[in-house]
Amino acid sequence: MFVRLLLFFLLTHHASTGATSPVDFKDGDRVVFIGNTFIERSQSYGHLETILTTALEDRDLSFRNLGWSGDTVFGDARSYFGPPAEGFERLTKHLDELKPTLIISCYGAVAAFEGEAGLPNFTKGYKTLLDMFAKTGARIALMSPPPAENLPAPLPNQDAHNERLALYRDAIRNLADTRNHGFVDVYGVLRDAWERLPHPLTDNGIHYTDEGYAAITPLLVTALGISLEPPSISLSLPSTEGKVSQGALPNVSPNTKGIILEWSPSHSIPLPLTLQITGLAEGNYSVLRDGGQMLATIGATDLAAGIELAPSDHQPHTATLRRAIVKKNELFFHRWRPQNETYLFGFRKHEQGNNAVEVLQFEPLIAEQEARIRDLKRPTSHTLTFKR
Repeated sequence: MFVRLLLFFLLTHHASTGATSPVDFKDGDRVVFIGNTFIERSQSYGHLETILTTALEDRDLSFRNLGWSGDTVFGDARSYFGPPAEGFERLTKHLDELKPTLIISCYGAVAAFEGEAGLPNFTKGYKTLLDMFAKTGARIALMSPPPAENLPAPLPNQDAHNERLALYRDAIRNLADTRNHGFVDVYGVLRDAWERLPHPLTDNGIHYTDEGYAAITPLLVTALGISLEPPSISLSLPSTEGKVSQGALPNVSPNTKGIILEWSPSHSIPLPLTLQITGLAEGNYSVLRDGGQMLATIGATDLAAGIELAPSDHQPHTATLRRAIVKKNELFFHRWRPQNETYLFGFRKHEQGNNAVEVLQFEPLIAEQEARIRDLKRPTSHTLTFKR
């Protein structure tokens, strides 16, 4: 459906001017995200990976998510029954297996509850974690934790907690500067745009929802150093002169009842398309995609002023791409975190350890989804028919 997304453009413009260090994504990179709930939840929705995949369509990238809810730099949440050292060793083992070339780490959300008193211990633990990361030979970028959100009672006011998060953001930035790692100020970028974001973003003030990730992802991507230029087309009839933000002007086929636009975008990033058409005869127009899918009815006056098409209207295949990414993430999750790990690999493996060979059978399924992702990330041509 048609949507008005001026908000989106304000966000992306603002984010592109943010003072954060870019992350250099290179062709062939295996990118591993590490962190706690903010990272783990993102794999279930796929918004971040979808925009990264399409914005960097010319590079062969793969993404793996090793997020673990409630985790700390010490690996507390990753240790099932033993001390944090067990969880730290588990993360070390997974990184050894994955062999990342780029690690993007996001910690501090859990530690921030300890306030200023917990900063020395957090910094010490993060240094140890970064020393372990360095042994992989991967490039490293550090993300600050995101801000918390004030929601109606009975949920608590988060102002004091946001002050604590800002302290940990500063400590993480200092670590990144000292070690020459990239730094992504997620907290600062989101707080700067906070009033213009469509709240609620979280379900409890802390944990971001599907809609929340969708709203903040353009900000996150620009903070990572990737320029996002929403597509736009401006046409003046009957000469069909105009301008376009990417690629060539669309082919225009006029007829007695309207026009047909055939547009081949240079990328398939799921961003809204701004479309302005002047010179159409007065009246209302039915808007159809690819000659069949009815999108809306809109007047010539509105078309002359400019409308915005949601990504689902002008790039519908990106929704299929996101589903493929989420499916790949789900398969990988079962590959590295099988629900019955204690029976397969732990102290009860004498009972079902013979089934551990089945875990490796996720690998070809993951590869199959990644092949689909490579196909789906390519731009796709579509026609838009404006019919009286």
